[in-house]
Amino acid sequence: MNAPETLVAGIGSPLGDDRAGWLVIDHLADIPQLTARLRKASSPHQLIDWMTDARTLHIVDACVDIETITRIEIANPQSSNQIDSSLAEIDQLSQCHSTHHLDLRSVIELAHSLGKLPQRVVLWAVPGLYFAADQPLSERCERAIGRCAESLLEEIQ
Repeated sequence: MNAPETLVAGIGSPLGDDRAGWLVIDHLADIPQLTARLRKASSPHQLIDWMTDARTLHIVDACVDIETITRIEIANPQSSNQIDSSLAEIDQLSQCHSTHHLDLRSVIELAHSLGKLPQRVVLWAVPGLYFAADQPLSERCERAIGRCAESLLEEIQ
């Protein structure tokens, strides 16, 4: 059996809104007819092993200092110029909150240099407010998680 061509990876941790990526995956996992592979990562570097067979990779992660869901597509990841332009867009998000040793930008650059980056990569940044231990999920993030899952589902079906 062939692996699905689409991989959706939620990056997160149990810290407040940092759960957003995982919770979007939970929403999508409830859809029986979905053919995309779903994965939860606790660190962006895990994506490198998972993306090898995917043609399209969707990454969902919580991000500070944004008001709404932000979608960034790397249209032609095989082109270094396109990678540089897309990474600059990611940098403009302020910072995708990273509780990890290797951030998402570094993982994308590494996967590109190793020739493992899928043909299409889409980052879904979910607005987050709380990223510390024992903090609850913020209302803004909770609303955005549902909307992100719906938008992602429309795109991958």
